[in-house]
Amino acid sequence: MTFDERLAAIRANMIEHKLEALVAIHDGAHFVETPNPVFVLSGFKSLGPAAVVLARDGEASLIVTPAWDVERAAACCPGLRVIAADDVVDALESACSSHRSRGGKLGIAGLAATRWDIAGRVTEVVPQASAADDIVFDAAAAKTVDEIAHAREATRRGVYGLRVGLSDERGHAIVSAMVAVHEQGTEVLWSSPEAAQ
Repeated sequence: MTFDERLAAIRANMIEHKLEALVAIHDGAHFVETPNPVFVLSGFKSLGPAAVVLARDGEASLIVTPAWDVERAAACCPGLRVIAADDVVDALESACSSHRSRGGKLGIAGLAATRWDIAGRVTEVVPQASAADDIVFDAAAAKTVDEIAHAREATRRGVYGLRVGLSDERGHAIVSAMVAVHEQGTEVLWSSPEAAQ
């Protein structure tokens, strides 16, 4: 599966559920056990709170905080309209206004895992939105070709670390880097275990 095929599956589920648009929200706290629907829909791992508004026709907007991170987001997501914001909820209200004015049904993913102060304000912006976590995360269960490649690389590096018998601190650095590779799909900041200290 490719990233585009994943988005096509999500849009097909949106049509099936009669959703005009899907809102994904993430508070910027990155934990392995907490799903990140913004990352699933955009491939972007934010530094702060972020949101994606995905229309049924495929048009998508990525809202990024802090605002100064917009260039990195735009480079990562060239196919998305990237909006710099100081407040993710204020920007989300503006991005959702056209979908609300059409009277279409909105879905929302990530609300339950978002900090309460952001989640409460989001529910005021899209009060009629229905839960759409399954639409996003069911499609994300099948990993993309890139995600599989990153997981293999993380495993390769982890096995190397075990073979050379790293100390607890260095082993922890490798495991942390493996998680980063798997979650972010990015290169690790070190090139060899010797540099992981």
